Amino acid sequence: MALYPPVVASSMPAFDIKDGQVRVYFTLSTYNSSSNIAAAHVSVRRQSSNVNVLNTTSEIMQKTI
Repeated sequence: MALYPPVVASSMPAFDIKDGQVRVYFTLSTYNSSSNIAAAHVSVRRQSSNVNVLNTTSEIMQKTI
């Protein structure tokens, strides 16, 4: 079974990370359902240098879809 990437808007409103949280809104591809997904990999990169800005995977909170 193939998994398709989520649909993410080409632009989103600016965000303020003072509270340490950033929300990235997405929708699942119409070719997948939430029962097809066991885990997600998240990568946050600097646009200028392509360097990963997350120190560890513990910085990512797991959310149920």
